[in-house]
Amino acid sequence: MKLRMRSLVITLASASMLLGVFLYADDDQNGQRLDGSFAVSVVPDGFGGATFPGLVTYTPTGGAMAVELVPTPGLDAGEDHGGWVRTGHNRYNITFIKMATDHVTNTFAGYIKSRATVTASGDTFTGQFRIDFLPPGSDPNSVGAPGTKIATGLVQGNRIKVQPIP
Repeated sequence: MKLRMRSLVITLASASMLLGVFLYADDDQNGQRLDGSFAVSVVPDGFGGATFPGLVTYTPTGGAMAVELVPTPGLDAGEDHGGWVRTGHNRYNITFIKMATDHVTNTFAGYIKSRATVTASGDTFTGQFRIDFLPPGSDPNSVGAPGTKIATGLVQGNRIKVQPIP
């Protein structure tokens, strides 16, 4: 009986792993993954069309890290850490959180939460974003966390391609 149960468990575990590999490969073949590193252009509303550069890396497992030069008046901010999830055909929701310090006192001032919805096509993506400031004591991971809007606008990314040394 123990041998039968062990065989059944091994068979089910193997089937689950193979199914996961096939589903992952199918997503990859259909371009339904947002992974890799991208050079981004951020165009906030109200800045006269000014474009601010950034870099973002999406992991195959839904993680993300980024850095951009979007102005946040009175605040200094670190790198973005976050995640992404597929919401439809080539469509993704992305959330980043970073800590901010007061530019004058150099003390913790709160969190900056960036959210975006993007559509990917080959080696590019485009979409809209919203950036909010959350004061100290806020839970930046809470979906309904109260925040003060800093900016909204457009974002575009182009995959960074590996290049040989000339």
